[in-house]
Parts: sequence; C-alpha cells; structure tokens
Amino acid sequence: MKELTRNEIQIIEDYLWIMKDNYPYYFLSENKVYSDKGYLVNGYYINLQMERDIVFLGIVKLNENGYLYQLVDCFRKILKEHKTIYIWAYEDNKKMIELLDKAHKFFSKRGVEISKFGEGVIFYRFKEV
Repeated sequence: MKELTRNEIQIIEDYLWIMKDNYPYYFLSENKVYSDKGYLVNGYYINLQMERDIVFLGIVKLNENGYLYQLVDCFRKILKEHKTIYIWAYEDNKKMIELLDKAHKFFSKRGVEISKFGEGVIFYRFKEV
C-alpha cells in the first residue's frame, strides 16, 4: 500500500477524468474535485474524499493484475484510522456491489457495524464498534 502525494493523486484522477468513458461507475457528478487522500494497492487506486466529517472511500481497478486480498488490508487500516467510512456504488455496477457484499460479510464478523441504504446509488457505511 503506497500513500500518494497530492501531485500523484491529481495525475491519476486527471487520467481517470480523461478516460471516464472507460470508468463509467467512478464519477458521481460532472464536477471535477480531487480526493483528499489516495493510495495505490497492487493495481487498485483507493481514494478518500472528506465531506463535513464524513469520509467517502472510492475504489477503481487500474489494471488487470490487481488482487482483492490486499484491498482488505488497506480497507482495514483506513477504517481503523477514520472509524467510519462510506462507500457508494451505482446499483447497476454489479462487480462493485458484489465486492461490497463480500466486504460486508467479512467485516460484520469482525465487529464492524455495516448499513446499506439508497436506490440507484447505494451507500454502505462501515463503522468500527
């Protein structure tokens, strides 16, 4: 897990913005806002966006060599640091919903309270208890 500098975050997010047709589920709006923190984890870009004491986590697979098990470790570290994080996903993004449902099962067995709500865009709240 590599924490990125502000410049590295901007480079990756500029690339994602230019290639947004290839990442249709990554952007929630047409407004371009850079993330507050970013990490590279074996083929995945993980970003954190802070909005009024709420931490949103985003995940995008940058290449085909990414392994999910390393995401779990990164996710655990971020959750430990921030205590509560939110992840949103478009309801028709089946791969992300599947990943979040697996994370739900994994973390609910480890003392993490998880809520799922919304239509069209689904929000998952992971809260350390």
